[in-house]
Amino acid sequence: MLDLLERSSWTRLVAAFLLAAIAVAVWAQPHKRAPKSDWEQRCTPWPDHALLRHQMIQMALEFKGVTDPRILAAFQVVPRHLFVDEAHRPTAYHDVSFEDQDGHLVLAPYPIVVLAHEGKVAPGSRVLLVGVGSGYEAAVLRALGADVFGLAEHPSAAERARTHLSAVTVGAGPLPAGWPEKGPYDAILIPPPGVGEISRLLPQLREGGLLVDISGPRVRVVNRQGVTTFGEPVRYK
Repeated sequence: MLDLLERSSWTRLVAAFLLAAIAVAVWAQPHKRAPKSDWEQRCTPWPDHALLRHQMIQMALEFKGVTDPRILAAFQVVPRHLFVDEAHRPTAYHDVSFEDQDGHLVLAPYPIVVLAHEGKVAPGSRVLLVGVGSGYEAAVLRALGADVFGLAEHPSAAERARTHLSAVTVGAGPLPAGWPEKGPYDAILIPPPGVGEISRLLPQLREGGLLVDISGPRVRVVNRQGVTTFGEPVRYK
């Protein structure tokens, strides 16, 4: 009987050893990665931009109370360093806004969240971004699932924005005139430096749509009838 117990214990010990060896061998195999997105393929391999984006999201959004996984995921997939001037590349993932060569701001993450939240941007929303700048804000809105139209004041600025925005329609023209041919819109979003007069933009809103202007000292939200509400100040830099 004792001999049978000893053999049984030895068998269990050998079986446990074999299972552990198999587990180690499986763990040591190279992990298969999902195919890279178009954004990832255009990122340089060093530094680890995905990690830098994650750190930016923590500092710029999660620490400020943004928890919506859809919003966090949108910022994770858009490579901000591609949208800033060469001089700003080393600090592209800092929680600050950068001014591009046309005087438009490449916004810090939180003001973009304000635009999307106040404009009720959702998958399938038709959105006009008045002042597309380098295209970063448009790219994030597109990553949220919106159908985005970006308007630049000058054709040269529109052309630069198009280099990074294959999924966004970009046009050029006077910003206060908007882009009525592409409307009506669920949301018209105005980042700094703003457009001044908005009277020609409001008729381009769909019924129930909202214009959100964060170029002033406080967030301004206006419906198609011109009814205006004001929110809190937004810090850009």
